[in-house]
Amino acid sequence: MSALRVISQYLDAARRHDWDAAFDFFADDVMIRIPGRSRLAGDHRGKRSAVDYIQTVRERYRHGRIELELLDMLSSDERVALLVRERFSDNDQTTEIRRAKSIACATRRSPRS
Repeated sequence: MSALRVISQYLDAARRHDWDAAFDFFADDVMIRIPGRSRLAGDHRGKRSAVDYIQTVRERYRHGRIELELLDMLSSDERVALLVRERFSDNDQTTEIRRAKSIACATRRSPRS
């Protein structure tokens, strides 16, 4: 499976809020880097840490809204770079983050195969 197909399936699952399917795409050694100075900023290494971070953010905005907008994408056989805009809204406050995400995809297998 190509890197583009892997990331497309991951994004589809995340947009459907099918987090079990989305998390199946994470490798055990995944690393998520969160910019900024908040208590959540920094590197989240390993699948459990990455999932915990996402679940924490989802819980924080459970009564609000989280949006992920794909602005652009570059792909090769093994890597994908995404330019995204993330919006986190709660009551009258909205935080917007624009960032590039570089992803190396293990294309040898697909989740649940």
